[in-house]
Amino acid sequence: MNLLLKLILLTLFIGCNTKQEKSKDSAIQLIKIDTLTNKEFYSKTVISDTNLTNMSGHRIIILYNSINNFFPQTDSIGFRFPTECLFCEPIQVYNEHLVFGGHLEILNTKVTFNDKELAIPNNSLLTKRIGSNGKDAKPNNFKFSSGSGQIKYIEQSCNDADLNVVTLTYKTGLIKIRNLLNAEFFEFDSNKDGVSEQYILATRNCSQELAILKIE
Repeated sequence: MNLLLKLILLTLFIGCNTKQEKSKDSAIQLIKIDTLTNKEFYSKTVISDTNLTNMSGHRIIILYNSINNFFPQTDSIGFRFPTECLFCEPIQVYNEHLVFGGHLEILNTKVTFNDKELAIPNNSLLTKRIGSNGKDAKPNNFKFSSGSGQIKYIEQSCNDADLNVVTLTYKTGLIKIRNLLNAEFFEFDSNKDGVSEQYILATRNCSQELAILKIE
């Protein structure tokens, strides 16, 4: 009887260990499934906001926004871009659309984050970005395809970010967007209709905050 009892106990022990190992494997697999891979952020149109004045008739679209207290956020909670300098990352033309930092594809109606860096050719075009002249300089005035613009320093937000106001003046009226972090302006024809859309990039390194706005 003692031998039989030992065999029963041994069988139960092995069975318990097998269940524990399966449970561990399941938990690991769950973590892998939840990892951010090729995540899509869909666009949102801003109708009104305390940071926005829009008398132009143009639409302001949020393609991506992880900045607190600035326009509606996209589903970016807990997401950190794989870089130590958001401001330094290039915006390149790739397969007839834009890519920010080698990972974030900027498409016409959404942006897609790729877990693996895209194989972008070295000779891919870089977008020309216009930024602020800084605290002790005059506002940066510039021309773009369908109007004129200005990026003006407001105040320092933190050690690595300034707050700017961007004003874009079209024939139909102006757009003014306030409290943009390290604002930069660029243009690109994303829907391939022969007319360039306007884009605004906002970044802050220390908190990994990023916003990409499109105006059409």
